[in-house]
Amino acid sequence: MAGSAEAASGQLRNLTEVGIFTTHKPHDAEFYKDYLYIADGNSVLVYNMTDPESPKLINKFTDFNEPRQVDGLSISEDRLYTASGAGWVNVLNISDPETPEKLYQFNYLDSSGDVAVQGDYMYVADANAGLLIFDLYDRKDPSLIGMFYILRSNISGSLHGWGGISVEVSGNYAFLSGASNKGFYIIDISDKTAPREVYHSLGKNVYDIALSGNDVYLARSGGTSDFDKLNISNIYAPVITGSFSIAGTADRSAVVIHPSGDYLYAASEGTWHIFMMEDTLPPQIIIEEPGEGEVFTERTIEVSGRASDRSGVAEVLVNGQFAGTESWHQTITLVEGINSINITAFDKKGFHKTEILKISYHLPEQTIISAPEIEATVNGTEMSPAGRLVILNLIYIAFIVIFLIVIAYLGLKSKRIL
Repeated sequence: MAGSAEAASGQLRNLTEVGIFTTHKPHDAEFYKDYLYIADGNSVLVYNMTDPESPKLINKFTDFNEPRQVDGLSISEDRLYTASGAGWVNVLNISDPETPEKLYQFNYLDSSGDVAVQGDYMYVADANAGLLIFDLYDRKDPSLIGMFYILRSNISGSLHGWGGISVEVSGNYAFLSGASNKGFYIIDISDKTAPREVYHSLGKNVYDIALSGNDVYLARSGGTSDFDKLNISNIYAPVITGSFSIAGTADRSAVVIHPSGDYLYAASEGTWHIFMMEDTLPPQIIIEEPGEGEVFTERTIEVSGRASDRSGVAEVLVNGQFAGTESWHQTITLVEGINSINITAFDKKGFHKTEILKISYHLPEQTIISAPEIEATVNGTEMSPAGRLVILNLIYIAFIVIFLIVIAYLGLKSKRIL
């Protein structure tokens, strides 16, 4: 077997090489359904990947204008975009994955090294500037709306800087590598007209970039082929969580991840190495209801959420009771005070993770019903209607009593006079 992944201390240990295959000059690769498309220097190779460990070449597409260069590619829905140098970007129809059909091509400002398409925008790693952003409102005539220069010079209004080699895009971020060892960039593209750098690192040239969840795989080269796995959970401070090298001399490398996440394909010069990636991570747990620290006055509540794992979720237990798998829920009876609810998810390989949710239960306050009280007017607070009625009744009774006393007094006085 030509070359193998080194298993040095501190490097990726979950890789097992399961096969190889060779191409001419691999630059980039993308999956679409059960097919792998490889930018192979002067053609696009189409492989059937029904068996991920045994790729089958079924087509070699070469219908490109001179100089017939294919340095990078990107797939959006059933359209394949190729970066073809000299300012050319070609668009192929791959609705029939085995038989690509050329639709059209367009020329832009400079020279394309790689391309990434997301939604209505196209991102080009430009050979003389860095990153160019195009609006694809008119698919056959894209409009340049934004630029990110790698070490831009002070020549205003012109394309002048170090070239971009590879580009990938996910959400509001673009991942770009610069030529001449100018490093790896993460760029905020939420404002397409004003992209800005959020991270930059130096090192050997990165010739290809692959994304998988919160992980970015960088294919470096320059004597040997080296591959880094970068975790971007904190986009402003990514961390290298693993690396490996392929023995032998190489001036070019490429990398792509199988959609299942179970395989990594790494190219060193013209040889692709197929690695099975063992799942060594526990499941992820998302608690949807209730929220941490929530307070309840009902004794019985529902706890629910989701779980995920590359190997599949075997079961989720809530306080030791089966609650489901990918989607789970459980009815819980609370005790007065703080309640700790243990939620444990197991994947199909036996790895597990536990989250502890703390909520509180308090007995509902009892309401004491009393006779209507007279509400006096205090600090501007108005008396209730019932209170006013009682006062009026008391005044009326007092008036009657006083009237009777006066009558009685006058009667006694008149008798004395007689």
